[in-house]
Amino acid sequence: MVFLRDSGTTPTYADSTTTRFERWHQLRLGLRMYVLARFPDNANLDWVRALRAKLGRDEVKHADVLVASLAYPGDKRLWADIERGVGEATIYVVDPQIYVVHLLSELFDSRAVLGIDFQWKDVLDQAAVQIIENTPGYELTNQAAAVELANLTHGQFTCGLFSFPLDGLSLPLPADVLKKLGGKILNAVRFAARAYSIFDDTDELNDDDFISLRYFPSLRVRLRQRRISSSLMTPRIFDEGEDPVSLCVLADSAEQLVGSMSNGGSLGRVQLAEADSRQFDALQAADIAAGSARDIIDNHGIRALANRFRHVIVNGASLHSMLK
Repeated sequence: MVFLRDSGTTPTYADSTTTRFERWHQLRLGLRMYVLARFPDNANLDWVRALRAKLGRDEVKHADVLVASLAYPGDKRLWADIERGVGEATIYVVDPQIYVVHLLSELFDSRAVLGIDFQWKDVLDQAAVQIIENTPGYELTNQAAAVELANLTHGQFTCGLFSFPLDGLSLPLPADVLKKLGGKILNAVRFAARAYSIFDDTDELNDDDFISLRYFPSLRVRLRQRRISSSLMTPRIFDEGEDPVSLCVLADSAEQLVGSMSNGGSLGRVQLAEADSRQFDALQAADIAAGSARDIIDNHGIRALANRFRHVIVNGASLHSMLK
């Protein structure tokens, strides 16, 4: 596959997995966390090529790291490079339990009775809809949430003048999106993780721009808007075969958002695609990083990710900021 880089921005590559264990495993609700790792095209991936050469393979995955660690435990330089390289990934985690617990709390507070007033499927379906509703694309259509979203994805500065020219924009209803995706909470979780990664420009963020414009709030507003529209047009490549439907839905929404920000002009073309990981070192790196993040969550809990990765986003919020 040849990916055309006509946007002037650095492509990113992402792969994903799910945690091995449910928090409420005895209920079998399918509440595993979804973990997505992303690398920019300009990341130093010499460690991926070194690992492939060491194992004599055309492609490496997370499982191959364990194989190599058993076969070559004394290669300290290789392991130091892998440790450092994996830590450069941006990690996105979507935890559906938070939504389920919130809905259950509301139902029990209203004295609703499980099995009479509602069923588990009702809770899971509503949680899935809320997960989609809270993704950045839908938050951008809500003017009241615009400032919060900008803070979430672009730093800590809040500007009361922040707004987007989104009048007339009509995205599909979250419930309709859920049906297109397959109707299950896992479909919603996977969609959300990809949405967070598409809207996030962590790899290209330069806060010096905001510092230099501290006395010009209107210019800072426009810079934030430009960053979000630029992020939407950044080529985003995902490992192929997992969920092509979600990419189609996200591409349609992103095109509408970019069009609404253009004020009649042309900002560019939204570029989302799936690709064979054998063709891209960054996709192989993302597989390894996602597996590493999953292992950390399974063994040490989600907070431990902050000690391993520079950037971690959990349900749209920065883990490092939450732990401060």
